Amino acid sequence: MKTSQYRVGLGRAIVATVLTVCLSAGLSGCKSQGGADSGASSAKSAIPRAADGSIVAVNAMCPAMPEHPVKKKLDESVVRVYKGKVVGFCCSDCPEQWDAMSDADREKALAAAMKPAGK
Repeated sequence: MKTSQYRVGLGRAIVATVLTVCLSAGLSGCKSQGGADSGASSAKSAIPRAADGSIVAVNAMCPAMPEHPVKKKLDESVVRVYKGKVVGFCCSDCPEQWDAMSDADREKALAAAMKPAGK
């Protein structure tokens, strides 16, 4: 009788351990998969900065509204990091338009935004 009770108890302990490990792995993956915490705080820390702490974009014109220049003083609300490059925008509404674009559209928009104004 004691042996069967021991096996049942051991089986429950193993199941509990496996469930704990799976839940821990799943919950820690939420943050890196774009969960609720992937917004402002992680995006801000990922933005490359110049030595003086300023944010410098690779483009002069807004990729979402190409007729508008990028905001002169950039902050986290008007930039996105795309393929390791800081992309600047003219206003805080344009990054949302950028986020909705496909990668192909982003490539085209960024290429156009890097050309001097009027060309």
